[in-house]
Amino acid sequence: MSSRTHSIVKVLLVCLSASTLGAVLKIFYGYRTATLAFTADGIHSLFDSTSTVVGIISVILASKPPDADHPYGHQKFETVASLILSFMLVLAGYEVGTLAFERFTHPERLAQYSFWGFAILLGVMAVNLGVAYLEARKAKELSSQFLLADSFHNRSDFLVTCAVFVSLLSSKFAVPYVDGAVALLIALYLVYMAIHLLRETIDPLVDHSVLDPNEVERIASSVKGVLHCHAIRSRGHDGYKFLDLNIHLPGEITLFQAHEITHTVEDKLKKKFPDLVDVVIHTEPHGHPPCAV
Repeated sequence: MSSRTHSIVKVLLVCLSASTLGAVLKIFYGYRTATLAFTADGIHSLFDSTSTVVGIISVILASKPPDADHPYGHQKFETVASLILSFMLVLAGYEVGTLAFERFTHPERLAQYSFWGFAILLGVMAVNLGVAYLEARKAKELSSQFLLADSFHNRSDFLVTCAVFVSLLSSKFAVPYVDGAVALLIALYLVYMAIHLLRETIDPLVDHSVLDPNEVERIASSVKGVLHCHAIRSRGHDGYKFLDLNIHLPGEITLFQAHEITHTVEDKLKKKFPDLVDVVIHTEPHGHPPCAV
C-alpha cells in the first residue's frame, strides 16, 4: 500500500469511528424517546459508516498499479465507489421517507424534550464539522475524489442534524407533526445529495472533458516549432487526468528534432496541469495533404 493510500485510509477510519458512534447514540436516543427525526438522522449516520467501508475498499483497489488488464490504472474504482454512495443515499432517503409517512398517517405521542437530546446533537455536530474539515483538507492534499465526496457528505450531516433541533424544540412546545415533517425534509435532502453526487461521478465514467482545449492549444502552440495544434481530448478527474492531442511540425526537420519538440510540449503541459498522468501527442508534418489546415 502506497503512502498516499495509507493516509487516505487513516482519514476514512477516523470518519468511520466518528459516524458509527454518532449513529448509535442518535438511534438509541431516538427509539428510547420516540423521536423520529433522531432515528432518521441516526439512520443517515449509520449509512455514513457503510459508505466509509465502501470507500476504504475502493481506495485500496484504486491504488493498484496499472496491469495488462487495466493499462490506465485502477483509479476509477474510487469513482465507482462514489457512484455506489449516491445509490445508497437514495435507499437511505427512501427508508427515512417511509418512517416520515408512517408518522403522518399514524401520529404518535410527541417526543419528550430532553437536555441529553440537545447534548447529543451538539456533540455530533461538532464531530461532523471536524471530520468534514479534515476530509476536505486531506482530499486536496492527496487528490482523492472519494474523500472530497465524503467531505461534502459530512458537511451535509451538519445541516441535517441542525434540522433535528427543530424537531426537538417542537416537542418542548408541544407542536404536532413537526417530527414527521423534519424527517421528510431529511429524506428529500438525502435524495438531493444523491443526485448531486451522481452528477459528479458520472462525468469521469463517461470520459467527460476535464481540460480547457483552448488553454491546451495555447500552451502547445507556444513551443517553438509547433505550427498547429488540434484533436485535443482529455478525460479523468482531479488528480488523475489523461490528455491526447495532435501537433503540426515543419516537414523538413529531423526525426530527432521532432522528438525534442514533442517532449517540450509534453513537459510544458504537465507543468501547467500537475495532475496529468499521461499525455499522448501525435506529431504530423505541417501541410501534408491529410493534415492540411
